[in-house]
Amino acid sequence: MVANSQNIKKIFAEVADSMVNPEADSIGELWTAKLLLSRKLSDKQILFSNNSFSVVINLNINPI
Repeated sequence: MVANSQNIKKIFAEVADSMVNPEADSIGELWTAKLLLSRKLSDKQILFSNNSFSVVINLNINPI
């Protein structure tokens, strides 16, 4: 999962199963997903992908 810093903070604060576990390319984990940071994503976007990036879901979390 890729998100900006604001959304990663929300995930850590609101999802009890998330954990901070900094590694070479990730900031933490949520279930079986690595949490990656990107400054290029807005506060309304989260990206999900598989290991090879052959499937990518761009989730728009706009509350409206």
